[in-house]
Amino acid sequence: METLGFDRLGKGDWIDYKDENVIVAYDLINKLPSNSGDSFKLGVMAIVFCGRGRLQLDIDGITHTLQSNEAMVCPTGSVLSNYMMSPDLKMFAIGMSTKALDKKVFSEKNFWKYAEYITKHHIIPLTKEDMAFFVRYYELGKALIDNPTKPHRDQIIYHLQQIVIYEFINILEKHIPQNDIPEHEVVNQGDLLFKRFITKLAASEGKIHQVSDFASELNISAKYLSVIVKNTSGKTALQLIHETMLKEIEQQLKFTDKSIKEIATDLNFQNLSFFGKFVKSHLGTSPKEYRTNLKKSI
Repeated sequence: METLGFDRLGKGDWIDYKDENVIVAYDLINKLPSNSGDSFKLGVMAIVFCGRGRLQLDIDGITHTLQSNEAMVCPTGSVLSNYMMSPDLKMFAIGMSTKALDKKVFSEKNFWKYAEYITKHHIIPLTKEDMAFFVRYYELGKALIDNPTKPHRDQIIYHLQQIVIYEFINILEKHIPQNDIPEHEVVNQGDLLFKRFITKLAASEGKIHQVSDFASELNISAKYLSVIVKNTSGKTALQLIHETMLKEIEQQLKFTDKSIKEIATDLNFQNLSFFGKFVKSHLGTSPKEYRTNLKKSI
């Protein structure tokens, strides 16, 4: 299964704008096939805005339908497959690298709330006023792309996509319970460390298993990291690490033809026996049986 990271996506002829942290595609409907059954892992966080028509897409094996006046969020590490687009589809997409997310796209204080919400809610409804804003952005951005000789074009596009990202954050805040979003609180060192931990956890792709390894990368003790994570998310650091490992295991069992041994090796398990015990203790069955059940559910 191919991973489409920031560099790989940025080379596609369907990309209209790219800087070091963000890619933008304005006209996907005319540059991609109308349907595809291929699976690939997304190495960026993508936001797709729909002004007209329908897009059907499987995210981690679950079918979602994007319609007019909606946005779809595909978090980094998602497996995308089986997309179909209606002929009248009008949409544009923004992809953000891990570095972009780490550069205060989401504030440190509220980072976990945003991340947790978009993991569970891939379709975000938009009001007519919201969509009207994004349509104006689309039309202006498209006009700039079609006018490559315009002075300062890239700088204007850069600031436009920044506006869109922050406007989208405003929309997210409407959907997240207000008591979950602290206002005017000072960002402390714990918030910064937690965000760095989550960023590194997402980038690890389930290959780092110990709290101590992440703590070492952050230059803090494992005990201190555990306290920070528990206080911020309500979960232990090991729980979040295991959730990341299990998501990667499920993706590889379901979407690749790798052998069980190859998956265990790829995810840095000590041996096949240890991998089997880990899967059975968390998923209730052996990797082979779990794969068989997953295939049946497709």
